Amino acid sequence: MAACTPTLMPPPYLYSAAGVPLFGELAPELATPYLETLYVTDRSAEYDDAGAVQYGYGRSPSVAYGSVRFKVGRDLQWEDLVAYSTGDSSRVRRLGLRLESITELGRMPATPYLFRAETKGLELAPEVLAEQSESLKRAREVLLSRLALTPRKEVFVFVHGVGTDFEKATRYAAEAWHFLGREGVPIAYTWPAGRGGLLFYAYDRESGEYTIFHFKQLLELLASIPEIEKVHILSHSRGTDVVTTALRELVIGSRAAGRDPRQHFKIGNLILIAPDLDFGVVMQRIVAEALGPAFERITVYVNADDGALSMANALFDSRLRLGELQRSKLSDEQRAVLDETANLDIVSYQGKIGGQFGHGYFRENPAVSSDILATVRFGLRPGEGLRGGLEPTEDGSNFWVIGDDYLKTPQ
Repeated sequence: MAACTPTLMPPPYLYSAAGVPLFGELAPELATPYLETLYVTDRSAEYDDAGAVQYGYGRSPSVAYGSVRFKVGRDLQWEDLVAYSTGDSSRVRRLGLRLESITELGRMPATPYLFRAETKGLELAPEVLAEQSESLKRAREVLLSRLALTPRKEVFVFVHGVGTDFEKATRYAAEAWHFLGREGVPIAYTWPAGRGGLLFYAYDRESGEYTIFHFKQLLELLASIPEIEKVHILSHSRGTDVVTTALRELVIGSRAAGRDPRQHFKIGNLILIAPDLDFGVVMQRIVAEALGPAFERITVYVNADDGALSMANALFDSRLRLGELQRSKLSDEQRAVLDETANLDIVSYQGKIGGQFGHGYFRENPAVSSDILATVRFGLRPGEGLRGGLEPTEDGSNFWVIGDDYLKTPQ
């Protein structure tokens, strides 16, 4: 049986029904039927007979970065792609999205680094320091060249979950950037997931632990570039563990060094979608550590009927995953703690999630994708402007409800 051809996600209601303009003024290089995103990965590199690079699920101690390019449709013109992207989701025919090329542009030194004990403490070996400096210089040049194409000097980092290969991870990042109006610079951070087989979850979960140091390197790099004004992070499923674990360590280190982590790391929106995280662990490792003030806004998307998270609960004998959180399941004390977190919003999707497990509702449902885009692109809080259709589940609560018709009718 032939494999299904990957397709571009359905047009979000934000553009197809609410009538928000999708694109502003774009550089000519961006107004094409191609989608190109940067990537950062610690997957092991593989090479075909022609010498073209690919990335599997093996783990590499060396982080690679580069560019991946997709083509939308076959003989599509830019005007056709714009028409599709702003059309009626229920009527348009899904467009194919084909991987065209992967170009590795550079690679960081392998970790762990070689250190030497000096009187002032630990120092990198000179040869490692020289290689690292050259790699960071090249990575900055790559980022700045993409930043020069857009007036929005911000970076969008996308982090996937388990069972996701390199192509799917970068494709999701590319299409999300497309529906963000092709503004800013997209980066797909793709870690060694997608092993497959009966025990795939165990392998992928440990790969998520393996990648933490490398993801921290990326965030430190972005923080070091003054031309980048803000960094937005969108993470899905087990990728939320990669993100929150790395951020927890960085925030603790930043505070210990006397720095304000919000100013240093410039994190605007931290988006956790269907997070595959034990809720009790979240309360102790994230909430208790007071990570919230380190970011401008935190938005969590949840669904009580997420089948993949139910399976994770059964596997770990866990009572509740964050991605299926409902206000009614919380104790009074837990409600009070979350409600007092001023920059936190928990958006509960209560529509038809579809699919085998319903875990991909963030891109398959035009209502949910619309809210994510309105949050990240326009910086709107629930109840504001285009997000006025969201209602709190209870007065004074930061829990909100979204249904299948959200933004389908202009607000």
